[in-house]
Amino acid sequence: VNLPKPNEVFDFQVERLKTKGLATYAQADPFRKDVQSGLFLFVPPRPKEMDLKHLVSLIEVDGKTGVNYLDEQSLTDEIEVPPAPYLALDVEDGDRRRGIEPSVNRTNILAEHRSPGLTYEGIVHCIVFPEVLKHHFIDLVGSRYGSGDRPRLYLYDGGPELDADWDDSAGAEWGAWSC
Repeated sequence: VNLPKPNEVFDFQVERLKTKGLATYAQADPFRKDVQSGLFLFVPPRPKEMDLKHLVSLIEVDGKTGVNYLDEQSLTDEIEVPPAPYLALDVEDGDRRRGIEPSVNRTNILAEHRSPGLTYEGIVHCIVFPEVLKHHFIDLVGSRYGSGDRPRLYLYDGGPELDADWDDSAGAEWGAWSC
């Protein structure tokens, strides 16, 4: 098996994000020399006006594009990130945290000195690696919607969806993204 080299994974991510209109080569170039082995995600700058309908529509699984059910005005992040592009390092897509209540996952992620996944990071991850949603769904426990609901990305009827859930129950198909 020939696994791609870190710089090949980086180039793949940048090309996918550039094709979708989220990143430019100029934004990515400063990070090329810092790409190391391990799991990482190039996160382009967050749009000043987050159009969730457009962003989620960039996620495509088996020809079906994503649908958004959230209002941007009611979405908040509980973790501060730079407004500029960055590399999310040591990414864990939620697979190892499946079957655990989202609140417990958030507590554990913070206790491990990791960053819980934000809505924008989750969207970017699923744009670049949409197949993850065929394996498991993603709780984005670093963001909140409305009065405390948790944003989440999943497949419904084969298509990607973004919504929020108030329930803090564990599900075998759900896990929390972190880096």
